[in-house]
Amino acid sequence: MPGPTGPGIISGHDGQRYRFALSDLRNAPPAAGDEVDFEISAGEAKEIYTLAASTPLRALAAKRDWTQFYLSPSGRISRREYWLYGFLVTSCVGLLTGWIPILGVIVSLVLSWSGIVLGIKRFHDIGRSGWWSLIAIPPMLLTIFSTVTNPNHATLTLLLGLITMAAMLWVFFGVLVRRGNEGPNQFGPDPMHPGID
Repeated sequence: MPGPTGPGIISGHDGQRYRFALSDLRNAPPAAGDEVDFEISAGEAKEIYTLAASTPLRALAAKRDWTQFYLSPSGRISRREYWLYGFLVTSCVGLLTGWIPILGVIVSLVLSWSGIVLGIKRFHDIGRSGWWSLIAIPPMLLTIFSTVTNPNHATLTLLLGLITMAAMLWVFFGVLVRRGNEGPNQFGPDPMHPGID
């Protein structure tokens, strides 16, 4: 592995070791043990591409700040990260700790914040501000208000409920299920290819 400015060494399938410079990296810098593809020129590795992690465990063990992932609204996350590490993990933790009296309340508050943060990062991945995650709240509050104050006006309540549902469906299909923008955007690098600018 290269230092901050110095060359690194790559082992080839032929058993030889090849020196390389940081300027020869064409995508994300490799971690120790990652597979790479490269060309050999004058006994050195050139045009180096880091291949996808060879095992899911290696991908999981990638250098990631999990506190930042779950608690900071800055940056972007991919669909896979949202559903696998965000939704699935927070749902399981919530189910396991929700029945414990005091711990369950504390954990549910942290998980609520985490859910908001992960949703904001998905909005960032499609190039939208995190404020868009609030789009369903005004019609939902108006629906509740209409139901409580005017129980006889079912048409207004139904209309507001349909607007709320449309906003929620847009968030689900237009953000949570949709592939993010390719390449970097104003919110950070592409989470699928973080080393490509």
